[in-house]
Amino acid sequence: MIEFEGIVLSQYSSSEHSAMIVMLTKEGKKSFFARGILKTNHPHGALCSVGSMSLVQCQIGKQGALTLTSGKLMQSPLNRFHDSNDLFVYQLFIELVARIDMDIDESWYEWFTNFSKQFNTRSGLFILGDALYDALEKLGININFSSCAKCGNMEGIQDFSLHDGGLLCTHCVVKNKRTEDLTWIKTMITHFHYHREGIQKAAMLHWIKLALQHLDHELNLQLVSGKMILNIH
Repeated sequence: MIEFEGIVLSQYSSSEHSAMIVMLTKEGKKSFFARGILKTNHPHGALCSVGSMSLVQCQIGKQGALTLTSGKLMQSPLNRFHDSNDLFVYQLFIELVARIDMDIDESWYEWFTNFSKQFNTRSGLFILGDALYDALEKLGININFSSCAKCGNMEGIQDFSLHDGGLLCTHCVVKNKRTEDLTWIKTMITHFHYHREGIQKAAMLHWIKLALQHLDHELNLQLVSGKMILNIH
């Protein structure tokens, strides 16, 4: 018997009423078979629903295959999020980790839980901006903005503007705003964490759009929940 805690990332139907469940845990992704889980009013249905944080006990079968025997629902996203926009952001976290084909190590569980805890104190949109930057860095995706966020010029790129949501060329840099508005791209995430009040919503949306484009281009991840968030805002 084995016991572990995690967030349900996906369900894959394996028969009429049974499914393979994939969870993000402290040890990375884990999969287990859940008999009859797709039946209406199944006692373990809620703890195996996508987005739920659950504690599960599984029996170890031949060749190490896991089968669900019992479990406990620790937190359901439907009960947790009263703001639908925050729920969409949470769904993007789920979709992102579920869609990544490469091995997910233990650091992703820390990433997920760290940003999930912030929903009570921050706007989901700003949490997403931080989380996407961190995710791109963890995935080894190089962030390379090639044109000015204001005029589109591809030459003379100088600094990153939080208010404009991208890099600025020498012609568009406002000198008197330099101390409060500009930061080097290499320290952008630090600025996100410590100067959130100075970031405009439009700038954060611009960054989220660029980050999602990077994920699509580098990993072919067309995240449906990401498009929904951009359309809503």
